[in-house]
Amino acid sequence: MTEITLIIADDHPVFRQGLRQVIETDQQLQIIGEAADGQAAIAQILETNPDVAVLDVDMPNSDGFEVVRANRQIISIGEPGRLLSGIE
Repeated sequence: MTEITLIIADDHPVFRQGLRQVIETDQQLQIIGEAADGQAAIAQILETNPDVAVLDVDMPNSDGFEVVRANRQIISIGEPGRLLSGIE
């Protein structure tokens, strides 16, 4: 069974904790990092090279869109990314 690695980036700790609890119920998913703002998310992605990054669209110090743009310039993304949004 192949593990899928993830990082979670959101400035709301309660949301990160709740999402972590849900994700950890699936043994194929492994959370390898968390970030509370966009700059920390960029650093986590570069450090851990996750398969999936769950990004908040509205974070301090770079929003989710800026995180995606920064990482596309820094690393080579082999597979096409997917952007899902739940904007209120």
